[in-house]
Amino acid sequence: MAGKIKAVNIGTASVIVATATSKAKNGANYVCDGVNDQIEINQAISALAAVASKGTVYLLEGTYIIAQNGIKMANNVSIKGLGERTILKIKDNVDNGLSVINCAASSLSISDLRIDGNKANNAGIYSHFGIEINGSNVIAQNCIIENCKSYGVYLISNSSKNYIINNNVNSNTEGIVIGDENGGALNNFILNNICNSNGQNGILIQYGSTKNTVVSNNISSNGHYGIQLFPNVQENIISNNVIQLNTYCGIFLYSGSEANDKTRRNVITNNVICNNQQDGIILFSGVSNIINSNFLYSNGQAANNTYSEILLKKYNSDTIYSNHNSIVGNIILCEAINKAQYGIRENSASDDYNIVTNNVVNGAVTAQISLQGANSVNANNITT
Repeated sequence: MAGKIKAVNIGTASVIVATATSKAKNGANYVCDGVNDQIEINQAISALAAVASKGTVYLLEGTYIIAQNGIKMANNVSIKGLGERTILKIKDNVDNGLSVINCAASSLSISDLRIDGNKANNAGIYSHFGIEINGSNVIAQNCIIENCKSYGVYLISNSSKNYIINNNVNSNTEGIVIGDENGGALNNFILNNICNSNGQNGILIQYGSTKNTVVSNNISSNGHYGIQLFPNVQENIISNNVIQLNTYCGIFLYSGSEANDKTRRNVITNNVICNNQQDGIILFSGVSNIINSNFLYSNGQAANNTYSEILLKKYNSDTIYSNHNSIVGNIILCEAINKAQYGIRENSASDDYNIVTNNVVNGAVTAQISLQGANSVNANNITT
């Protein structure tokens, strides 16, 4: 059911969409039937895009059932709900891949929604995403994104200048993913999100993604890594995050198996990294990265005297070693019953030309700092 589009001011407009159970449904422009509700929502978006240079589709409270190709955003048309009361839920037994919100568009916001991927009732082979972004200047904020078979938030190749802010991204296979097999995404901002209890990574930055900023997120209890960067990702900033209780490492940085795949010039700074089951930070074949002013404690909880708080090495049969990295001004404390084997460790003599200075390292079992490279620098560290 459609009604007149409501003008807010010159060049902007709004449309209201309701469910059959919304209290104010009589004032809505579109009322969904609870079957394939993306149809009415997409009609609202298209109608608004046709008459206004900018506008917002408001979704009232209730559960909207999403199937087929999901919700298709348009340039300059935003979508806004009523917080947890506005639920976008993938239909049971959907027999195709889909994104609940597919944003191949720019200059808009997605806010105040609860997105439920309903993976318990979708056991097939198809990929399901919460929010997929293939555009620029998109703000996704204040949403709960959960239970997706694939990724909670997905910024595909060439997506740029998007802001993922203040969302709760939980219980998906992957939390937030930047980049895809076709290439990297760049200059995106991941700020103040909770990424917890995802099956694999809290945040994954991959395939050449460059100059992304990941700041002030709480990343915990994920099934693989808190943050994973691979391959060939460069000049990303990982700052002021709390990364804890993940099944593998807190931060896993890996260059890749090809000679030209070098994960380099990334900055990992001012993070709290603690109580992860394996290493706190591991650089697999990382080159020219900066790890400074982080607080790491009680990582390596899976086994005593086995893991490192910070580890530099090459990955298995790869030919790239971890060289020319800077590890400066970190505080590393090993205080739990299961303690790290090393505070800071180069795994072999070919992991070389690293600078390790002005760190405080305490409590590791075998050695506080163990550098193997003949040209690496170990200076002005405090070890006990």
